[in-house]
Amino acid sequence: MRLIVTDAAGVQPLEIGVHVLAALSAEARAAGVRRFIANVGMFHALAGTKRLYRMLLDGRDASAIVAAWREEVEAFKTRRAKYLLY
Repeated sequence: MRLIVTDAAGVQPLEIGVHVLAALSAEARAAGVRRFIANVGMFHALAGTKRLYRMLLDGRDASAIVAAWREEVEAFKTRRAKYLLY
């Protein structure tokens, strides 16, 4: 896999990470590997929820995963706006 950034201002690191995870998950499924993450508990802790792992196991593609939390992200941005100083 190769990643070429053509617009640095538009890079969304979290979304890129989800795309990589979804690709790894798909490759693991194709190879017959059910559990592609060795320490699931640590993955849940890093992700902050079990939701991402479940979506990966269900075979959701990265765009669907990102879209699933888009409303939550927008609500967070609205709530945090009053705390931004600059």
